[in-house]
Amino acid sequence: MTNIQLFNQYTAQILSELYSRFPERISLDPCKISGHEEIDDFGQMGKQAQVCLATITWLSDFGLIRIDNCDQHYCRGCVLTPKGLELLNAVPEGVKDSRPLGEKLVRFIRQGALDVATETVKATISGLVAGA
Repeated sequence: MTNIQLFNQYTAQILSELYSRFPERISLDPCKISGHEEIDDFGQMGKQAQVCLATITWLSDFGLIRIDNCDQHYCRGCVLTPKGLELLNAVPEGVKDSRPLGEKLVRFIRQGALDVATETVKATISGLVAGA
């Protein structure tokens, strides 16, 4: 997978988890999210986990999530920002399914439909970035 494909997949997983646990502040483990929990002899994560950590940081930099503390292996105190919650509570116009985006992501992830969740996030983030 390319970095952008991994970014979209991890974004779906991260936003789904934060939405389902809102307003709790939780820890995010890039190794666990990416499914690549190996750490080398120098304490470095694999490529997928590094992309996941970069995704968490990007989501914070873009204002969708807040992080209290982040080191090379964990991000602690993560929660949706008002902007992130607004995005996930949104119901796109003209869509027959009136459930908010966050509920859809949680459902897709729980049903194992990661590809559908990933495509949903890809379209949403693209629209959000284009409008920024």
